[in-house]
Amino acid sequence: MTSTVTQSVPGDLVVVARIVGAYGVKGWIKVEAFSAEASALQRADRWWIAPRDSGRWQLRECHDLKPHSGQIVARIEGCADRDTAEALRGHEIAVSRGDFPEPEPNAYYWVDLLGCEVVAESDGKAAGKVVNLIDNGAHSILEVQVSERDGKPVTELIPFVDAYLRDVNIAGRRIVVDWMFEPQG
Repeated sequence: MTSTVTQSVPGDLVVVARIVGAYGVKGWIKVEAFSAEASALQRADRWWIAPRDSGRWQLRECHDLKPHSGQIVARIEGCADRDTAEALRGHEIAVSRGDFPEPEPNAYYWVDLLGCEVVAESDGKAAGKVVNLIDNGAHSILEVQVSERDGKPVTELIPFVDAYLRDVNIAGRRIVVDWMFEPQG
């Protein structure tokens, strides 16, 4: 049984994974976490599940969860057989931002970096806002929208590494970088 009526959808949901299929015949699901460290997913016992990009969130209790072959398998409320589990393929899983553990010092959740103002250390001027993050395997890369040209966003990619970072202030929504931005205009 799902818990859609008794619980209102929190405003701080963060999509952290997606269901990639069924596992076994007793309703377990296979889950692909979007982060190498799935601590928020593992820590939360209440998951919000919805078809991709639908916004039709349903609350499901997570009864059991374990790693399996590089993925996660889980048993959730309302999913008692393989057919039900398979019907959830492609659904997104979100958890409340409040369920995330505190990050280590000098570590950040991508969701907290999105929307931050990026400032050039050289002149102290705002250069743009973080609109996306990319993982290239070695490190994260900030995608910063610096302007618009012909109605389309113009972005620059900045490696999210100590060599370019001067200050990351999540509370102040500001990142100072040592970066030479391309002149716009």
